[in-house]
Amino acid sequence: MNAPMSTTSPAAGFRALLRWSSLAVVGSLLAACGGGDPPRVCEGTDAVEVEDPIVLLTGQERLVDYCFIDPEGAKLNVTTATSDEDVGIALVYGQAINLVATGPGTATITITAEDPGGNTASIDFGLEVPNQVPIVAAEWPRVKLLTEQTLELYVDDFFRDPDRDPLFFTASSENPAVATAVLADSLRLVIEALTVGEIMVTITAEDPHGGMAELQGLVRVVEPVLFWRDDFDTNTFDWSFNFATYFSYFYKPGYLSGYNRYSYYFFSGERNEDDNAAEWMVSMSVATDPGTSNQTIGLWSYVLNPPNVRRWLWGTVGHANSYQYIYQAVMPANWQIVFCCRYSWGAGGESDAVNSVGEFNEMDWGVQRGNMQMTVNGTQVFSEEAEGTWPTLHQTSRLFGYSGGGETGQWHYFDWAELWAVDAFDDVGGDWQFEDDASSLTPLPPAEMVEIVGQ
Repeated sequence: MNAPMSTTSPAAGFRALLRWSSLAVVGSLLAACGGGDPPRVCEGTDAVEVEDPIVLLTGQERLVDYCFIDPEGAKLNVTTATSDEDVGIALVYGQAINLVATGPGTATITITAEDPGGNTASIDFGLEVPNQVPIVAAEWPRVKLLTEQTLELYVDDFFRDPDRDPLFFTASSENPAVATAVLADSLRLVIEALTVGEIMVTITAEDPHGGMAELQGLVRVVEPVLFWRDDFDTNTFDWSFNFATYFSYFYKPGYLSGYNRYSYYFFSGERNEDDNAAEWMVSMSVATDPGTSNQTIGLWSYVLNPPNVRRWLWGTVGHANSYQYIYQAVMPANWQIVFCCRYSWGAGGESDAVNSVGEFNEMDWGVQRGNMQMTVNGTQVFSEEAEGTWPTLHQTSRLFGYSGGGETGQWHYFDWAELWAVDAFDDVGGDWQFEDDASSLTPLPPAEMVEIVGQ
């Protein structure tokens, strides 16, 4: 019996054969490119134990070993990946990876080995980076303010975050009636003193993960008190006069009278106790004889721990048209501020507020609320920001006179003088600033007299 005839034509059969042959070749090529069996993670004695999770702090690094093998012995390409680069990154480093913690959180680290054919094997493990709370990195400064005075501090100066995270700050005052503490912007803390007292200011720093740190600081709000007053009615022996000074409590009763004995030597009476004063203002009533010339009279202030070269200052009133040995003096002038060194002219001028020669002038001079100020007979003749220009702490007082042209024997008169200030170092003890009758407290504890050579 003859076999049935195929319904497929010879041409169709040939095309089918060709189609099968093409698929077979492509399949063979794919098999060849696949590189055979994929790589695998080492097992048994070759296995590498990887801690899971690995715990690191921000910035810490660790080398982590790995092991892959390829059945065909092909060279493997090893790469790494992380689920969150803000937590950690890993870089291939020879037969290990270098793992670096970049910030708090958790992440998955993947090590992948790939053979030439694109087959892969991988190792996954966890990375934990615990959050580190902010730390207090600086001490609270000594803050003493006068009422109506403000102080600005930058809160980021006080804290540091070990993870280098941004910090968010809040501030509060224990008693806003005494002083307020407000963040004027994200970093600038403004403390405004309102009334006499003392409070605690609290600053809190918080990182994005809820970690917090707190700093508390004392703020004292004070008013100047009377350190001393002398009416010069009698010799209280509170002042020591230099060899070039003639002085008398009897020449004109009720006044300290005197003059300089030698040309270009100062009339000088130094107070025997140091003042050590901040926010200081000396007030005094002074005059010279009618007909005197080139006579200036006032106070010489020795400076305590100066921030610049101005180790002393004098502030005086008096009509002068010659001021020898004073560097860059501007003449004529009826009020003057001179500083050391080189006996340099600091400020001065002519004001209608200064009375004529022979008449008394009431002078107020000092540094308060950040300004060097001088007032004569109720009129301010000078005011300038003190920081960086004028020393702000006053140590020792001298009654002072200078004959600008070298004159001698011309009388000076001191009617009264007083110093209002704040204790610079809180070494008096107790809460004397806050007592109802604080203005009547006059003496400071005795201090060793500072000897100034050559004056």
